[in-house]
Amino acid sequence: NPKPSVSWIKGETVVK
Repeated sequence: NPKPSVSWIKGETVVK
């Protein structure tokens, strides 16, 4: 499985 990447969207942390 690919490692989850953390992205910053509108000041919120989203893990996809």
